This record gives sequence, structure tokens and C-alpha cells, in this order.
Amino acid sequence: MKRTTIALMSMIIVMTLVSLISWSMVPVQAEPVAIDLDRISEQTGYLATTEPLTDDCVFDERYEVYLCEMPRATVRVPAAPEARAEALALAQTGGILLVPDILTRNVMAFNAITGDLVDAAFIEMDEDATGTPVHAIISPNNRVLVSDQTRNVVHQYNLDGNYLGIFAPAGGANPEIMENIRGMALRPNGNLLVTVYEWDNANGFNANSVVEFDTDGVFVGTFVTAGAGGLNAPFDVYLRDNVDWLVSSSLTDQILRYGLDTGDFIAELAPVNDFPQQIAQAANGNVLVANYAGAQEGIVELTPEGALVGVYNPAELGQYRGVYELPNNNLLVSTSAGVYEINRAGELVSTKYTGYPRFIELMMLQAPDAFVFYLPMMFR
Repeated sequence: MKRTTIALMSMIIVMTLVSLISWSMVPVQAEPVAIDLDRISEQTGYLATTEPLTDDCVFDERYEVYLCEMPRATVRVPAAPEARAEALALAQTGGILLVPDILTRNVMAFNAITGDLVDAAFIEMDEDATGTPVHAIISPNNRVLVSDQTRNVVHQYNLDGNYLGIFAPAGGANPEIMENIRGMALRPNGNLLVTVYEWDNANGFNANSVVEFDTDGVFVGTFVTAGAGGLNAPFDVYLRDNVDWLVSSSLTDQILRYGLDTGDFIAELAPVNDFPQQIAQAANGNVLVANYAGAQEGIVELTPEGALVGVYNPAELGQYRGVYELPNNNLLVSTSAGVYEINRAGELVSTKYTGYPRFIELMMLQAPDAFVFYLPMMFR
């Protein structure tokens, strides 16, 4: 009897130990850390939270977080006619830089020579129509086009700041054409290219592609086909010297090259660790990449062939989104906290704006009649 009891107790102990060991080996779903929430917010265009902030928040099963519309500033910066006039005058000489801000839903204008803020409300985006603006560019017919990551459309405004409705897709948002859009560019023929990710439906229509619209906003088709060259979560598309297109593939940590006329995959230009966003060029032809996080967080500079030149990341900054080289060789950058001027020694030169800005894009007016050219490298 005693032996039986001891054997039974031994078996219970063994089974308990096995159970504990097995339980300890089961993966535990950890709470998302801050950087994970930031990344999810950046990829989706929504504010990722562990608890719903409003009744409109949607639970995302993929990452088990709530996605809420980005908060808006309680007090919007009003339009200032004098500031607009100054911005338009500068656009005829040295150019202005258009930078959307998510919190204010404004497109700001910065001096393209000094990097200083000129007009904090150059475009007051329509409150009801706007979700999460990313990129503002100028079309050949003098319209300011703004990509909206969460409303899945490209808005259009005139130079007086009046909302002219949706430019693309013609007829309004269409998930069969594009969802979760980011950077844009114009082809030499005037057609518009837009990067598409489709967070909610990664295997959906045109996911991980670059789509094309004609000059009336009518969908033409995919210019860079879905997944070409491994493209995953494209963030920007950049026309490089009328030679090729560069696209930042944010989930594969690459800058990829595509054919000028065909959009066919050519090769990888360079890996970037990790989460590359806006692409630009320096006056010497080098490629500049605003890299949100990772070992190369900062502005990554590459030779035209893709060799690493340097990474510029002042200690005070982080989470880079946009970049533009100023004539003084310094870099104007946008982060999740503001717009700053930095140098290639990795030092913060000055703070230009505090907020939640996205991409930086040059706007130039060639003549007083306000005929607009979209030629980002023309005046450098």
C-alpha cells in the first residue's frame, strides 16, 4: 500500500512537472510595445491603441489592436492671406515645400531655400473629407493633389486653397482600385502614380503595387504590378533623372528600381534597415531615404549605384518620414514630431515646426501667370 502511494505521488509530481514545462514553452502573446504601435499606426494611417478611444475604433485581428482615426488638433491654424501671398511669391523664385500635417489637416508651405515655415495653412484640407494626408504634389493644371491614406483617395485643391473634390479615382473611393495609399509621383506624360498597400486585405485588389491614373483621374491600371521584385508595403515612388523609378518597400526594407516606361522590375538599389519611407535626390545625384526606424534610423544617403554614403540621425530626433536637400547642403526632414534642419554631421541645426508632418515636396511656379511645373530637381 505504501509503495503504491509513493508511486502514485511520484507520477503526480512527474505529470505536474511535465505540465509546467509544457505550459512554459507555450508562446505568450505580449502586449504591443510602443514601437510596435507606432509601426502599425504608420503602416495603416490609423492610431493603433490597446484600448478603443472612441466608438468608431475598429479592432484589427491581425495585430490584436484597435485602429482609431488619427486625432485632430482642437484648434486649427486659420488661413492667412498674407502668408499665402508670400508663399506664392516665393514659389516663383526659389520654390516652396509642401508638407501635410496629420493633426491640423493642413498642407504647410516652407521656404525651399531656407527651410523656414512660411504658411502653416497653405491648404486647409476639408475637415469632413480628410482622413490621414501623406503627400502633397502639384499637377500640371495647377492643382494641389493630396494622397489620403485612410480615405483611399487623392484630393485636389486650387492655389487659392479651395477644395475641388476627389481627383482619383474618378468617381470616388473604390477598394477595387486602391486602399491604404501613400506616396505619389507624376509620369512624364502627366499621369499620376500612387503607391498602394491595402493593410486590411493584403491579398486584395492591387495590394503592394503602384497604380496609375490619367490626367482626369481615371484608373489606367497598375504601373508596377503587385509584388513585382518582392515589393511589399510600398511607401514612395520617385522618378530618378528620367532614368528609372525608385520605390521604397517598407516591409522588405529595400529601395527597388523599376523601368521608366514599363514599370518592370529592374533590381534592388539597396537594402535599408528598416522601414524606408520618402525618397529624394541630392544635388550630386545621390539618393536620400527617410528611414523610420531600425539600425539605420535617420536619413540614409546612397550613391546612385546604391552604396552607402552615410546615415544622419541627430540624437534629439527619430522616426523619420520625409527628406529634402536644401541649397546649403543641409537636409530638411520631417519626423513624427516635427520638421527640422539637420546637417550631414548628424547634428540638429534648427527646429522649423512642431507637429505631425509627413512627406516634403517641392512646388515651383515658372511665371506670374502661375503655370505650375512639377520638376523636383529643376532649380538645383
